[in-house]
Amino acid sequence: MSAAAPHLLVVTTNLHQNAGGVQEHLKALLPRLVERGLRTTAIYLGDPEPPQLVDGVQVLALQRHLDVREVLGVPHPGDWGRIERLVRDGDLLGGPPVTAIATHTRFFPMSYLGVRLGRRLNIPTLHTEHGGGSVITASAPYRATSLAVDLTMGRAVLRGADRVLAVSERSAAFVERLSGVSAHVLNNGVDLASWERPRGVRAPAGPRALVFVGRLVPEKGWRTFLDVVEAARGAGHPGTAHVFGAGPDEEAAQREVTTRGIADVVFHGHATAAQMAPALSGAVFVNPTLAAEGFQLTLVEAAAAGASVASYAVGGVDELGHAGCVDLTSVPQGDEAGLTQSVLALLASPPPEVVHDDLARWDWDHVADAYLEHVRALRTR
Repeated sequence: MSAAAPHLLVVTTNLHQNAGGVQEHLKALLPRLVERGLRTTAIYLGDPEPPQLVDGVQVLALQRHLDVREVLGVPHPGDWGRIERLVRDGDLLGGPPVTAIATHTRFFPMSYLGVRLGRRLNIPTLHTEHGGGSVITASAPYRATSLAVDLTMGRAVLRGADRVLAVSERSAAFVERLSGVSAHVLNNGVDLASWERPRGVRAPAGPRALVFVGRLVPEKGWRTFLDVVEAARGAGHPGTAHVFGAGPDEEAAQREVTTRGIADVVFHGHATAAQMAPALSGAVFVNPTLAAEGFQLTLVEAAAAGASVASYAVGGVDELGHAGCVDLTSVPQGDEAGLTQSVLALLASPPPEVVHDDLARWDWDHVADAYLEHVRALRTR
């Protein structure tokens, strides 16, 4: 990077007003970068409001236009032109000149604008890819549109960035397939202190619970989870089933539980780590997602809380499996019979011991240190 005081500009679509994986990533990462002495400014799309300081991060919202599912939004050209001039003149929100630009996920137009801004103003860019493949959805038109975006704008973002990070080995392989770019793997992080079962504390006695965590949409696999719960009941495992998360299918899921007569299924809606961790302790976390997950943080959170994990083979499974510190089984995505058998086997075994030290590489402080090293490694063209 240049000799000027480091100033990172994060260009993103959504920030603290919206729920989602990228938003949670930024919410955890950016304040830690500030703590490490990196001035950080984030520009996002939302309801325009004066610049403000959030956890040490300067944030600025631009009016969202042409919004499609809070993904394909763009700012007004005049607003973005003003940002370009401020960055060019070294006067963005009164801070020092921007020395690096960061973007997240290749299919957001804001990522394209951020990378293009870096190339136009000769500012190095660092892109983080969170996806493990093209978007998976039951809608054929949406699937075709998503693929077209990947092959055009997504590919341009990956090829245009000076350095690309990928949140898992699976995500790095996807980046290579789509763009020919070799990505550096930097796994996602969690706040382990919020999830860890204290050392020496045993898992709750009694039947092991089953736990689902995720947005209640078809691709997250809530129906498969209910199938697994029903199979467990039939095999004589009466433990409570917990559903953490909300979404458009929430009422449909509750109706299906009633219609099928599945006992002891508790819907919690959105929940915090403090609410989920006790339910996960000693439980079996079932992860039936069909989404193209780059790195699924719930795998690490469940392991830290003391749960066994039965999952489809998604981003993060290989890394946790190689670490050998998690009671984990995985089957190919879509293999519901295999997933059910894995769950039944785990239910019949005792809860795992948590090996906290082996999970340290996924703690946010470790990830923030590594991210900062990547920022420092950037060089002006």
